[in-house]
Amino acid sequence: MWPFSTQPARRFGDRYDGDETQCRFVSSFGLLKSVPARTTPRPGRLPRLPSDLAERHVAGGALYVHTELLDRFARRVLPRLKGPFTLVTGNSTDALRPGQVRKETLEAILGHPRLIRWHAQNLAMAHPKLAPLPLGLDYHTRAVGRRPGWGPVAAPVAQEAELDAIRRAAPPLEDRLTKAHSNWHFGAAGTARGRLRARLDPAAVQDQARPSTRAESWRDAARCLFTLSPQGRGMDCHRTWEALILGAVPVVEDLPIRDVFAGLPVIRLPDLAAMTPGVLQSARDRVLAAEYDFAPLFLSYWLRRIAGDPAPGELRMRYQDFLDTPLATLQAAVDRR
Repeated sequence: MWPFSTQPARRFGDRYDGDETQCRFVSSFGLLKSVPARTTPRPGRLPRLPSDLAERHVAGGALYVHTELLDRFARRVLPRLKGPFTLVTGNSTDALRPGQVRKETLEAILGHPRLIRWHAQNLAMAHPKLAPLPLGLDYHTRAVGRRPGWGPVAAPVAQEAELDAIRRAAPPLEDRLTKAHSNWHFGAAGTARGRLRARLDPAAVQDQARPSTRAESWRDAARCLFTLSPQGRGMDCHRTWEALILGAVPVVEDLPIRDVFAGLPVIRLPDLAAMTPGVLQSARDRVLAAEYDFAPLFLSYWLRRIAGDPAPGELRMRYQDFLDTPLATLQAAVDRR
């Protein structure tokens, strides 16, 4: 169950027209919609593979393909590509690894002579041409009213402004509870998350008291120095990226996607039940003293990586400085490189 107030949900149409490309923080749909030659999302249904995708591709440019469509892409589009291409995949809970994607499909794409690079969300395998891509934020669900309990329908830029205002108004890191915020425990009984919850040290966890709007949940998280972010339907999680922006250091399972968190303040544990007050106190001291590179929180950083820029920017600073700096100033610093 979602940790937000429950109300009847609206139905998705076949099209979604919110413009996440105007947002500064990286988001799942922001990445997808920044690539003109792409498969078509149809939330709640299988995405569509356009029949003219190969013709829409510009030699040397990128193609975005939903992970679920990789088999069809390899059969129908790959043989028709005329020039070099960068592949971007995601917008899915599926991991990119043998077993979830057919071995023959992976071999056909990775062995293609025109493949420049493959950027993938939920990347769980290694190859010289593969690079990780974050799931990022979810601006699309609320933009179409899919979960009214999150709050009223709002455009992606309005949601980002709300998140940023909470980021700037949050308590200083040194004043926060040295606990991990949890908002995923509602309705977790009988699930993997429920079994995890039974093994957690309650002294290390700050439970959200009741379902709430998403903004209220963000404010709750920003009172803690940490957020417990277990694996959901996919290995990566929107909550993890929200927490990074709010200054609530994500505590995550040490999964194969670990490289996507390089340089960011993320605590990885082989077993989340090993999270104790002592572990968090030790992490607190490191987090307050260290510098991190926050450039990977920004959409423009990843778009430059997809475009092949070997130096897509850096935003190295202490965590409190990141929280205290206006978003426009942070974006300008990332873009200055």
